[in-house]
Amino acid sequence: MLSLSRDEFKKLLQIVLFLNVALFTAIWLLRMWAGTAPWPAAGQSITLSIALSTALLLFGVNLAWKWPALAWLARRPIVHGVWWGEIKPIYQGRAIDPIPIAFVIRQKYASLSIQSFTSSIPADSTIEVFERSEKSTDVYLKYVYQMTREANAENKATVGYGRLRLERAGQELGGSYWTNSPTSGQIRLKLVTRDCDDINCFESAREAADKKGFVGK
Repeated sequence: MLSLSRDEFKKLLQIVLFLNVALFTAIWLLRMWAGTAPWPAAGQSITLSIALSTALLLFGVNLAWKWPALAWLARRPIVHGVWWGEIKPIYQGRAIDPIPIAFVIRQKYASLSIQSFTSSIPADSTIEVFERSEKSTDVYLKYVYQMTREANAENKATVGYGRLRLERAGQELGGSYWTNSPTSGQIRLKLVTRDCDDINCFESAREAADKKGFVGK
């Protein structure tokens, strides 16, 4: 789903405007060099620059968001990829043993989706947004998710909320989560790989993490 903040949407409009101006200038100069009169060249350049910038924009926003240069230019963090770590749950005030967990985050410029997997329960995000601290450079990934417990014929839906801070140059995520079960706890995740095309369950995420030496760390 769409997950742009107002500032990110404003930045996107600025990029589109800059792209239009740059393309218009380049095309207009080429038309003039080819001998076209200034006003006809301007009209042709406007039409072509709008068409090209629209095509480039549609292509760009549908790319997997994993290019550092683009992320820096657009000021939109990269969280795309497979993440591996553990949760430390607290249920009704009692600490529970840590549980291995995998996050599979699929990110494009204007959209973001999060799947989390433990060995027994998958979950999918329904709302995702980045939040920047006003007092520091910290970036937080905030999300609402839903998971369905099917073990022992429970068929029980649980809704939760998470807030993770992007740490160590974008290589780790850490923070807290809360659910209506009632359960809360801490999450620590490390980036395994940006390639998550074929990762859609706990087992495949664990295999990817194991290949990179993350399992057992």
